[in-house]
Amino acid sequence: LSLKNYYLKILTPNAPQHKLLQDALIATLSHKVYLSKKSKEITTKKEFKILLESVKYDILFDDEKSKYIELVIAKGYERYLSSRSYKDKTAKISKKRDKYVKKFANDSTLHVASRGLMLGISKGKFVLKKYGKVQDRYPISRVKRIILEGKGFSMSSDVIKRCADESITIDFIDRDMMPYASLVTYRASTVQIIHNQALLLNTPTHLRLAVEFIRGKAKNQLNYIKYLNKYHKFLDKNIDSMETNISKIKFIKSINELMGHEGSISVAYWDSLKMVIEVPFDRRVTFGAKDIVNSSFNYAYAILYGKIQHSLVHAGLSLSISYLHTLDEKKPTLTYDMIEEFRTFVVDRTIISMLNKNEPIKLDSKGLLTLKSRKLISKNIKEKLGSYTMYKKESRKVENIIQSQAYRLAKVVNGEEKKYRAFIGKY
Repeated sequence: LSLKNYYLKILTPNAPQHKLLQDALIATLSHKVYLSKKSKEITTKKEFKILLESVKYDILFDDEKSKYIELVIAKGYERYLSSRSYKDKTAKISKKRDKYVKKFANDSTLHVASRGLMLGISKGKFVLKKYGKVQDRYPISRVKRIILEGKGFSMSSDVIKRCADESITIDFIDRDMMPYASLVTYRASTVQIIHNQALLLNTPTHLRLAVEFIRGKAKNQLNYIKYLNKYHKFLDKNIDSMETNISKIKFIKSINELMGHEGSISVAYWDSLKMVIEVPFDRRVTFGAKDIVNSSFNYAYAILYGKIQHSLVHAGLSLSISYLHTLDEKKPTLTYDMIEEFRTFVVDRTIISMLNKNEPIKLDSKGLLTLKSRKLISKNIKEKLGSYTMYKKESRKVENIIQSQAYRLAKVVNGEEKKYRAFIGKY
């Protein structure tokens, strides 16, 4: 009653504090569902729905309360099933958990990839229209990221303002599958952190950070090839080459020497993938690719790229000061640094699985991925980012691990931690 009669009267519906209250309510209720399910105090969704009906959602939300009841239960069940899935390895538990994970992953990203679309806001929802006709609606409370691809679409200034208010990132990708811009919630890199980042250049810490980015990339590549070799049995030579070069990384004295070993590891890695991918694939092409394999990799990397950049900005880091890639004032080179440790775990494994399962990825007459193919790849990458894996002895979402790594890097830059350790996935 106090909330309705006093506090909410001084807050506008779009105010950040209003959004915090909404998030807090959903988080608190879903945690109660998780605890009740875990303790077996309540065991069925029907019982939860009856109890949650009594909550006065209309104080904070304009939409029908049924959708928030479903969201609360889904979040509570997802957490419960995630905590059980690593203790109880049964397929039934994992299947239930993955159902909720995939739902949240797809609901949280709004991907616009067709010409003629207009993105606006109406009644607390993002609304997609084509030539004035509504195509779809998305509750703003569920969207965490918007991806705008190609050209020929438009977006209202209300969308940009609302995204800024609610920490929703807007990423732009061109038709060559290259990210070219991002709009992120304003969180300035302070003069102090920029100063601290610059002070690390040409120091032992600079080299250690570069080594760690490459070590993470190389170890993930090696572990993935070892995983593939369990089934293919002909990758031993490449595995030996990769292990030899990885063992030498800790003794390097310069970035150039580091990149020499990285190049040798990558040659063995892509040679291995060439042997196991069940569609034509000759070599890795990063720009202007006209084949299915490289086009798929490039498109998926562009989606991951935006996620990495979002995380670095929210950690307060300057994107223009990097430690592995050459500084370029026109490019966010720190994003290029951090993406290295996540490429294999998030993208490579996902794309190769799709190709070898003969999922319908096709090129159009211009040698570009079709709209259906791009939507399918986007869906799979979003689900991978929203999936759970083991990290520091606990079950964590991949997208949350990326943010944790960005915060860890910021702590090293600010002198709060001595070492940065790259993420090594479980294969």
